[in-house]
This record gives sequence, C-alpha cells and structure tokens, in this order.
Amino acid sequence: MLKFQNPRPTKSGESILKIWNELKENWKAYKRAKLEDDHIKMREIAKKIKEFQEDLGVKQAEFPELKEEKVDIQ
Repeated sequence: MLKFQNPRPTKSGESILKIWNELKENWKAYKRAKLEDDHIKMREIAKKIKEFQEDLGVKQAEFPELKEEKVDIQ
C-alpha cells in the first residue's frame, strides 16, 4: 500500500512545486541574460534565484561571473 506524505513546507508557505517552477524559469532567464551579456539583469535574476533556493532550503548557487573586481584607482 502506498502512503503519501505531505511535502515539507517552504519558508514562505508557498507550495514546493510553485517555488521549484519559479526557480527553473529564473534559471532559464539567467542563461538568456548571460548570453545577451546583460549584467544588470543577471544580478536581478541571481538575487531571485538565491531567494527561491533559500525558501526551498537548498544550497544556494554561486555566481562568480557577477562578483565585482577590486580595482585600485589612483
């Protein structure tokens, strides 16, 4: 006999399926923005991705291509 368990709740209270689908769509949007070399859009989407990952309780992605380089101006 199959026994179904209720999925664990997300931190925001939204369903896991909804958050997971939003996360997937944002990854697609991030990849498009990266192909277009739109760093402003990439930053906005990366922030959303991290929020969704935190809400799901999974390890957050790193975005090394968005880290600002330190430049000494003299």
